[in-house]
Amino acid sequence: MKVAQRHRERRQGAYALMVVLLLSSVGLFVLASAFRWSGSTTALSRRNSEYFTSAAVAASATEKVASKIVRDFHFSGPAFVDSQLANYERFIPTSSESPLVGTYEFFNTNGVINQISVSKVSNWTYGDIQSRYPGTKGSNAI
Repeated sequence: MKVAQRHRERRQGAYALMVVLLLSSVGLFVLASAFRWSGSTTALSRRNSEYFTSAAVAASATEKVASKIVRDFHFSGPAFVDSQLANYERFIPTSSESPLVGTYEFFNTNGVINQISVSKVSNWTYGDIQSRYPGTKGSNAI
C-alpha cells in the first residue's frame, strides 16, 4: 500500500498581512501618544504662562501701592499715611501703564471690584530696626 504524502504549501500572504497590521497599529499607537504628550505639554505651558503673568500683574498692584505709601510717608509722615489707607485701596494698575493689566480684574478681600486690600498692621514706632548694623534706629511699623 502506497501512502501519498501531500505537501501543504504555506501561504505567506496572510502572515505578511498580519505583520503589516501589527506594525501599523503599533505605529498609530506611538503617533497618538506623541500627539497626546504634545497637547498636554502645550496646555501645561499655557497654564504656566498664565500663572506667571497673573503673579506679575498682582506684584505690579502691590508695588504701585507700596511706592505711593513710601512717597507719602517720606513727604507727609505717618499720620498722613494712616489717613490715606482708604485711598490707597483704589491704586490699581491701569491698562495705560501696562497692556497686560487690561485683561485682569482686581478684588479686595471683601469682593469689591477695582480695589485692593490695604490695612495697617501695627502702629508706627521709632526705635531699633532689623538691620545687619546694630544700633540702627528708624521709624517702622513692624
